[in-house]
Amino acid sequence: MKIFFSNKVNLLCLVWAIPVLLFLINPSYDLSPIPTWFALFLTILIIIKNKNILPLSIPFIALLSPLAINGKFISLLPSELFLLGLFFIGALFFLVKRKTTVNLLSGEPYLIALLVLVLISFVASLESRTLLKSLFSWIMIGTVFCSTRLFIKSKESIDSYFVVIMVCIFYCALISITSFFNGIILPDFVQSQIYEKQEMQFDDYAYFLRANFFYANIGYIIAPASIISLMHFTSSRTILHRFIYGTIFILFVFTLFLMAEKTGLVALSIALTFLLFINYIAPRIKRKKFKLIKFIFITSIPFIVYAVYDFIDSLSRYNLSIGGFSQRLCVFKSTLEVLIQNPLRFLFGFGPDSSMLLDNKFTKAAKANCTGGFEGAIDSGHMTFLFDYGFIFAMIFILYLIHSFLSVYEKIKVYPNQKAFYLMLLGIIVYISFAALTDVVGTSKVTWLISQFFAIIVISISNNFTLQKMR
Repeated sequence: MKIFFSNKVNLLCLVWAIPVLLFLINPSYDLSPIPTWFALFLTILIIIKNKNILPLSIPFIALLSPLAINGKFISLLPSELFLLGLFFIGALFFLVKRKTTVNLLSGEPYLIALLVLVLISFVASLESRTLLKSLFSWIMIGTVFCSTRLFIKSKESIDSYFVVIMVCIFYCALISITSFFNGIILPDFVQSQIYEKQEMQFDDYAYFLRANFFYANIGYIIAPASIISLMHFTSSRTILHRFIYGTIFILFVFTLFLMAEKTGLVALSIALTFLLFINYIAPRIKRKKFKLIKFIFITSIPFIVYAVYDFIDSLSRYNLSIGGFSQRLCVFKSTLEVLIQNPLRFLFGFGPDSSMLLDNKFTKAAKANCTGGFEGAIDSGHMTFLFDYGFIFAMIFILYLIHSFLSVYEKIKVYPNQKAFYLMLLGIIVYISFAALTDVVGTSKVTWLISQFFAIIVISISNNFTLQKMR
């Protein structure tokens, strides 16, 4: 027991289990904020004791802060207050430190270019007052990235982060599932007045099969956590560990089903199929040089995808029709037409989060669907980047993903003894790349964790972990 509490990662997970457990026992909108604020206070104490815990604490703080929605401090959630303090402390240390040079890691010039283009887009938007909130969100994203980049320096730290991600998403899954079966709509937690929040009856949510979480597009974190848990399952040597990681993987996938995350499920299937090919099929094809096997495998992929699609679509009250996708294609066409008619905006966009925060003739025209109506969002990370930040930003983001993919893939070939580790990163890159086709990335707290994934990727690409002690 003493060993358990002396491990700061275990202690961090236990601290945030307290507000989660209280919600599971009594799920309601009228929650006491004290347990969540207390968890934040204990987390800060743990960080003071060991500063390397800082990036590991961010997933809990980011995703579980809405449990304290009824007790904001100066209109700020615990996560926002924490990041605000972290930004000022980091800026102060950077200013007083004599050595101000920073050695860039592989891939970081792309990310710096993206931040510069965000600023250019903000200034060029001429809507600085309306879009200032988005600029602050980007500052928080940058703060999360820098803190992760600064304190995670070893393979052991990355392994600990992956454990934290699995535990945190396990908590999120329990919250989502519990809320679903108690008729609670989690996005309503962000409403300022409790009387505005809905309570669904069983018939309502049994017919409309969709759970949710506090933040939209949480699939961007649940699916990577699924990949991490599955890779741990395949690399574990004990039956107990295999059972634990296998169960967690099934729970995460079940949560995606319950949320009706069509994009998440499809992108996850693509990522796992790709990892299956890299890890099992490709080595055997290369070793045997049997072209017939390669031909059979490649030609069977469309049939496998169709079989999975047909199975999901056959489930009761579960519709995976492409009607929504066809509407998105019309929206994409509308978005391109608006940008082509505005060449300067095509290069630098209409401004950070303008597609969501602005309501003018351009944003409305960009969201026009096939029927002449208007969608609530452009519903694509890549297309939203194109509209909000311009063509240059969108292309650099894609180049960063390609660079990361090729660099991680090269690591697999050079360091085969670390294959499982790099396959996790490769799966995450593939997932984000495909999920962004029809899901908005945005600048929410989910993006804080995406920025942590990006930080871990550049750290892993730029370092050789083969000589370090394995966990």
